[in-house]
Amino acid sequence: MIKHAAAYREHKPAFEQYEKSADKEKFLRCQESSIIFFESSVKALKQVVQKLPNTIALQAEQDMHVAEKQNEYTEYQKIRSQAKEIETIKRNEDSILEIKGNCKKEYFEI
Repeated sequence: MIKHAAAYREHKPAFEQYEKSADKEKFLRCQESSIIFFESSVKALKQVVQKLPNTIALQAEQDMHVAEKQNEYTEYQKIRSQAKEIETIKRNEDSILEIKGNCKKEYFEI
């Protein structure tokens, strides 16, 4: 949606000049790509919203979501490293208990 709003704003002056021009056919040949971009962005935006959104506000919202995602990912990495540490401790404890269990069996077997 940001891409369409930016294209709309970028190509709107060319479309306005096209509408005001006396020789529309000649102007269309010269500025055809700008007019096509403008018309396609208008069509896409009409499907999504009634009023043209402010691209600055949309960009700010996107930046906020990216920052939130980065914060959440940092939190996830901390929790993941803690989980790995806990699993390592558990494996160490299990191996120690297994060794002690084997020692007791050997002691009682003798």
